[in-house]
Amino acid sequence: PLQMLASARLDGNGDALPFSLRFAPSPLAPGMRAELRARVSQDGVLTQHLPPQQIDPNASASLGPLRLLSAP
Repeated sequence: PLQMLASARLDGNGDALPFSLRFAPSPLAPGMRAELRARVSQDGVLTQHLPPQQIDPNASASLGPLRLLSAP
């Protein structure tokens, strides 16, 4: 990534984790995009990841439930 707009760390217990990620909107240069990415680690080992989800950094939006995939 060119720039990280926000980051959050959540500790879970196996249940769904509601979250919101707040960041200051910033104009994107033509041809650039903003993506939401996520990683799940257990005891320091990557176990799941979220495929990049394109988002509009200038709008507030709910992405709904996010489907994580097993890590390769």
